[in-house]
Amino acid sequence: MRGDPKSGVENLQVGLEAIHRIGYETLTTEFLSLSLGQKVLGQYDEALALADQMIRRAEINGEHLYLPELLRVKAGILLAMQQRPDEAELCLS
Repeated sequence: MRGDPKSGVENLQVGLEAIHRIGYETLTTEFLSLSLGQKVLGQYDEALALADQMIRRAEINGEHLYLPELLRVKAGILLAMQQRPDEAELCLS
């Protein structure tokens, strides 16, 4: 995504959708990259929805090692939205 976040986000979306179609779901770092790219592009609602989805998936699958980073990313999205600072703070506490 360096230098061209729009193309990076589009490529990640296409790749992750293809992987999802074959039933593979555990690509947390790739989904994190997509969420961060969406934030850079100002696609806050999409980025937040994806972060929430990944948090739920990590909790369900017992992938607790990812939760601190997922919550940090969610907090960054919430802060970028400039509307929900209290919720962002909860993610970091």
